[in-house]
Amino acid sequence: MVFRYYNQAGEEKVPISTRTILIILVVLFLGLPFLIVHLIPTTNPEPYVFRAHILEKLGETLQGKLRYFLVEGLEGSSPAAVFVVAIDSAYTRGSSRLDPEKDRQIWMQGSVMTPDVFYGEQYLFFGYPQLYISQVKTGALWPTQIIELRILYLSPFTAFLSLVYIFWYPFMEEFSLGHYFVMIAQSVLIVAMIVFLRKRRQTGKRLALVLLTYSIIAMLTTIPALPDLY
Repeated sequence: MVFRYYNQAGEEKVPISTRTILIILVVLFLGLPFLIVHLIPTTNPEPYVFRAHILEKLGETLQGKLRYFLVEGLEGSSPAAVFVVAIDSAYTRGSSRLDPEKDRQIWMQGSVMTPDVFYGEQYLFFGYPQLYISQVKTGALWPTQIIELRILYLSPFTAFLSLVYIFWYPFMEEFSLGHYFVMIAQSVLIVAMIVFLRKRRQTGKRLALVLLTYSIIAMLTTIPALPDLY
């Protein structure tokens, strides 16, 4: 199959083969999520995102649930040149992959520890600002970026759940109007695809074109709901 295009003078332009379009769509499907997670802010609106050098371990709570480190801020926004960070194994994303002996310099995100931020057992190290860390970046991506990539790549499949959730999601406690609009858009998209495939039975490369186009649109419609999905 070849797509032919003509200019205003009626002259035929260079034809585009189905294979070329398929390659373009595959590249978009694979690369678009990485572009999205890099363009959309991946950290919560907390005041401090910084790269720190771990100076020493100060202590930990029973069973190592909370670990405290004295760190030096190298770049980004930090509360002081030297400060304390608290890493919670049950809350801090990426903490399970953090090895302070090897990862001496690492990007972190957190907020100042107050009774509103953390209520459990905690140590206080007087003379230093103390941050409660929400996530640490132990690789090329933030933990939230990895979660977003997973959500985007699975969105062509999870979008089918919208056909069910759309009826009872408004009655749930975690109801979000923006997420609900995403469900409506994805439901319309799925119905449109099913109707199109029933009217025009596609096979081979044409079917692949339809499914890839659907997958890319499903990814794009998922973007507004990303903050509600993790």
